[in-house]
Amino acid sequence: MKSLPDSLSPWLPSRLVTLGTDGFGRSDNREHLRSHFEISAEAIVGATLSKLAREGKFKAKAAQKAMDELGLNVEAVDPARA
Repeated sequence: MKSLPDSLSPWLPSRLVTLGTDGFGRSDNREHLRSHFEISAEAIVGATLSKLAREGKFKAKAAQKAMDELGLNVEAVDPARA
């Protein structure tokens, strides 16, 4: 569940990157469920690169290139609201 860490994040010195599923029954198998809720291996790598780029620890252009190569849609709607 993402709701608890998301509610704590504003009070912490560094922004959390929460992963998890806030719902079930949206996909016909686990692979599609992981993809939908952005908890697949590719999405975890993308979340990590994004946070590192925001913190200045990784080049933003390199992070964007990696996300493109992983097939991640950075403009996608939050899966908890989709």
